[in-house]
Amino acid sequence: MEISERDGVTLIQLTGGSATQSFSREFLPKIRDAIMDNIGCKAIVITGEGKFFSAGADIKAFQKSIDDGDSVELIRELTDILHPM
Repeated sequence: MEISERDGVTLIQLTGGSATQSFSREFLPKIRDAIMDNIGCKAIVITGEGKFFSAGADIKAFQKSIDDGDSVELIRELTDILHPM
């Protein structure tokens, strides 16, 4: 994943080919950190490298995260950050 900022817009590019360009439990904290590191961020643009945007959500990892109960707080935190935008 590559993160940059331009004119108040945080650009997040998923890298590594379509198989690894998935929304995983490691992805959400990186988005949170990118936003928090750029307090002046007014918008977020997420793109993919190459022909594909993303392989989609890593369903097994998300289900495990839900079962373990460790994703709820992170999702709340992201919601709180993104809603004012």
